[in-house]
Amino acid sequence: MAVLEFILIVLLQFEGVSGGRLYHRVGDDAVLPCSSGGSLSSCSGLGWFYIRDDDSRWVVQNGIVLPISPQAARLSLSRNCSLIINNITAEDAGRYTCRLGGSRSNTDEYLNVLSISPSDVGPTEDGDVTLHCSLRRYVSYCPENSLLWVDETGTHF
Repeated sequence: MAVLEFILIVLLQFEGVSGGRLYHRVGDDAVLPCSSGGSLSSCSGLGWFYIRDDDSRWVVQNGIVLPISPQAARLSLSRNCSLIINNITAEDAGRYTCRLGGSRSNTDEYLNVLSISPSDVGPTEDGDVTLHCSLRRYVSYCPENSLLWVDETGTHF
């Protein structure tokens, strides 16, 4: 019986794009930093707002994770007010905006989620396996050659 080993290295780089772009796989923990211009001694006046497709809502207000958020059980704040999302799902993809109190400056972080799974059909006679890949993103525009697939030696596919 052959053991299948998958080694997948994903290099993701977007040139000339402002704001934070974070890429994670389903099941990862994501940390979205809040850098709203200065040192934060307390998260008490801080809020995190989530936007994707037709869904937008506060997930954190006044430094407290809102229990009505579908993600509430997986959300927390770090000491420096970063938003921590545990065990991310494709539904977590979107734009997260950090706002401190009455400040007009915001920090936008874009969480993009990559799902990789083997096809329902098993390996071919040659041992090849087909993988289904899905990248859930907030921004629909993807510059050409911005997503590169490489093998364990760094050779592009």
